Amino acid sequence: MNLPKTLFILSGIFLYLDITALTQDQKDLLSAWEENLRNDGTTVCLRPLAEMTYEFKTELFPFEGTLKVLNVVIDYEAYQNDGYRIGCIETELVGVDDDFYDKYYYSYSIWQRGNYLYFDGVSETWVLYRDLNLDYDIYGKQLKPWISFMSVISSFFPIAVILGILIIVIAVMAIMQKKNKSYMEFAEKSTKRSLEIAERALVLNEESNALLKEIEQELKRKNN
Repeated sequence: MNLPKTLFILSGIFLYLDITALTQDQKDLLSAWEENLRNDGTTVCLRPLAEMTYEFKTELFPFEGTLKVLNVVIDYEAYQNDGYRIGCIETELVGVDDDFYDKYYYSYSIWQRGNYLYFDGVSETWVLYRDLNLDYDIYGKQLKPWISFMSVISSFFPIAVILGILIIVIAVMAIMQKKNKSYMEFAEKSTKRSLEIAERALVLNEESNALLKEIEQELKRKNN
């Protein structure tokens, strides 16, 4: 057997041992990752070249080449804290340098989100976070009621804030309207009272003038 053929066979054996070394959970995670990436709207090409090695092209950033899976990681401890299991596919875009990641930092970070999957206890599959049923744990059991309650509260909190502001505005407007009404009533009464006083003053003035005229006439008559 010649050396190149021997090396090829040995590499195939090591590659087989490498993929079979994965646990069933890791294999399921890797399969779900492949399916999600293939069905992603920005993926142009995802063709297997070897185990955990792919020909890859995306519309998110200018890359067309080899995508290699370096590690399949499952964080079993995350379940203790958050109620669900987290899986991560660590990858390498073969041939790119650090300058590439600096130039396309944001688009690459968007693509990286698809490398994080969560085990859904209801469907018993690895899914993206947006598809995760947060009301149940990895065993399909409903989480603590207060967690669901807090989820509902957080969903309606912005609406509650807006309604609260509207209620305050309406209450302030009602108070101001009531005060304005009271002020208008007071002003109307004051104006009416002033008019009555002016009318009385006018009548008294006319009576005084008439009395003075009578006195003047009486004095003239006596002098004559």
